[in-house]
Amino acid sequence: MKTTLKLMTGLFLLALLLAPAMSAYASGAGTPPSEGKVIFGSNFELAKGETLGGDLVVFGGNVTIDEQAVVEGSLAVIGGNASVAKDANISGDVAMIGGNLQLNGSVQGDLAMIGGNASLGETALVTGNVTSMGGRLDRAEGAQVKGHVVNEGPAPTITIPKQVQAPNVPNAPWPNLNINFNPFSGFLGVIGQALGAAVIAWLASLFLQPHLARVGSATTARPIVAGGFGLLAVALIFITMITIVLIPIGILGVVLIALAWLFGMVSLGQEVGERFSRSFHQTWNAPLTAGFGTFLLILVVGVVGLVPCLGWLASLLVGAMGVGGVALAFFGSRLYPQAPVAVAVDMPPAS
Repeated sequence: MKTTLKLMTGLFLLALLLAPAMSAYASGAGTPPSEGKVIFGSNFELAKGETLGGDLVVFGGNVTIDEQAVVEGSLAVIGGNASVAKDANISGDVAMIGGNLQLNGSVQGDLAMIGGNASLGETALVTGNVTSMGGRLDRAEGAQVKGHVVNEGPAPTITIPKQVQAPNVPNAPWPNLNINFNPFSGFLGVIGQALGAAVIAWLASLFLQPHLARVGSATTARPIVAGGFGLLAVALIFITMITIVLIPIGILGVVLIALAWLFGMVSLGQEVGERFSRSFHQTWNAPLTAGFGTFLLILVVGVVGLVPCLGWLASLLVGAMGVGGVALAFFGSRLYPQAPVAVAVDMPPAS
């Protein structure tokens, strides 16, 4: 069960990484959709009998799949709710973060819920596995799940007694400064994170090699500017999150910052891999270069992050550079202007 949960989470993160490379469309009336869609901040409805010939990814909006509607791909909803009516069919997987799902139709793949509630009606059918993390899963009597069900519900409530008798206070002993710092326990976790990031970088390099190269070039060409952009973006998201009116925009911003961080770290990892291979006078293919470089980058940053008090600063600066590089290159869709190079020209002596 734990292996299935980790696999679903990894596939969902990979889907979020590849989402910016897809074309974005706005929902609305008109002819039935014929290909996949990526929608930001709007609701989407697939009317009765219509067919969506691809994946559907919605950020900060609600999704409604009416009766006899068909999604010939997967469905991912981040920060919104989804409703799948009776006799509606989703050919792929369904992944949701921070929203509620009302399922009365059929899902031919797996169902993954993170931080939200899922309700399976009497006519619901899931042919794969159902995974719920940090939320509640309700199943009606007729709901069918062909695979395994993993429901890790919300944390149990801790009851604190109202009256606690104060213990006797002993005499203060001589201060004993003992910092509990065990780098070996955290080092294993860092290795696991580095291996996971290397796999994502290897897969991303197969599909987004030009985008990664543009982001890495922009970051290395202007590291200070990229870091400043990254820190500014994080500050703006923090300001929107503490403003009640702008909380929905802040949630969407957090998702975009997370995508930009992951994309930027993979781009920086590819640059590290290229320079590492050139130092040994070797030429590696792009997936190997991106995977090894990302592993090395995450490993070094993670090990430095284990240092108490000041270790977090390295992670913050490197992450800000990655986010800023993505902003400068607009997720790798354009080249960032390089710094002008001064060329010395020998002028003939004046006669």
